[in-house]
Amino acid sequence: MEDEMILRMRAVDIVEDAGFNPVEAVNADEAISILESRSDISLLFTDIQMPGSIDGLKLAHAVHDRWPSI
Repeated sequence: MEDEMILRMRAVDIVEDAGFNPVEAVNADEAISILESRSDISLLFTDIQMPGSIDGLKLAHAVHDRWPSI
């Protein structure tokens, strides 16, 4: 999850290089929506300072609590 397009594109490259199939989100609300609709997500890569209802650190905690395998 990254709100700046250039940095998000670089993050996608990093995640692909690590052998994962990236799914992009621009904020925490979109990331949670994606996680709720898919069961094949195994990694969260997020920026900390993000627009929206919660930042990346709070998102990471929320994801850990709700989807501990991620």
